[in-house]
Amino acid sequence: AELIADYESLEKPTGNRRGNPRYIYYVGTPEYQAQWLDKAEKYRKSHKTLSFLDENLLKIHDEMKKMKEDVAAKFNSVEMTIKELLSSIKSK
Repeated sequence: AELIADYESLEKPTGNRRGNPRYIYYVGTPEYQAQWLDKAEKYRKSHKTLSFLDENLLKIHDEMKKMKEDVAAKFNSVEMTIKELLSSIKSK
């Protein structure tokens, strides 16, 4: 939205009455356009980077959740084994 705010949208010379412009026209200097294009490119690169990071964070979260479940299952198994051993010792 910030990048688009640097542009003025016009549908007709008299103005847009419908609220949905058909075309976007650049109304600045060539230097300003170059700055805008640089800013847009940085945004696209950072967006791709953030998307990549989000995907990796989700994968890591899923792996950690699986590891936590595996550890809990092993702990429960060990706990049951200890209880069985204690029970057999008490019954002797």
